[in-house]
Amino acid sequence: MMTLSESVRAAIMKRILLCCIPALLAAALPVLTAEPPATDPPAAVAPQPEPDVKAVALKVEQALKATAGLPSDITVTTHASTILLNGKVATEAEGARAESVAQGVAGKVRVTNQIEITSAAASPADQAALSLVKNVEDALKRDMATANLGVTVSIDDHQTIGLHGLVPSREARIAVERVTSRVQGVRKIDSRLVVPGG
Repeated sequence: MMTLSESVRAAIMKRILLCCIPALLAAALPVLTAEPPATDPPAAVAPQPEPDVKAVALKVEQALKATAGLPSDITVTTHASTILLNGKVATEAEGARAESVAQGVAGKVRVTNQIEITSAAASPADQAALSLVKNVEDALKRDMATANLGVTVSIDDHQTIGLHGLVPSREARIAVERVTSRVQGVRKIDSRLVVPGG
């Protein structure tokens, strides 16, 4: 049983609560519904400009003409964002060398070699170079990590294997280099593989 003083205290508490709760809610409501302070939006990262393919093609053409031992009738054209090499050479090694020079100048721009080989009889050295390039290409196609990367393989006069193209990541680049280094006959690699943003 409640005493009088306890019932009076309970009644007073009830009145205080009934009077104060709406006031407290009214005071807290603006704080609870207020929007967070405005902040500046994050700075936008400027997109990397795409290389001017026609300007790069002109540099490739100049480099090919300046390279001793290559025929002067190799033509350089563009299609979309790709540089195309056309013309005729006497050996596969000349075609691979032209492609290697073009890739070295082109950087991130894709180069497609459409050069025709006019001589059916290649020297033993040219045949060995072609065989090594084919062995590297086959090894890259067989490996799950490199099969669909579209890497271009070339070889120069010093039997250095050139790796060219755009790969999606640093790991993909390392995988291509690893697979290439395991091919019998590969002594030196010139990796010109490009990783976007890297």
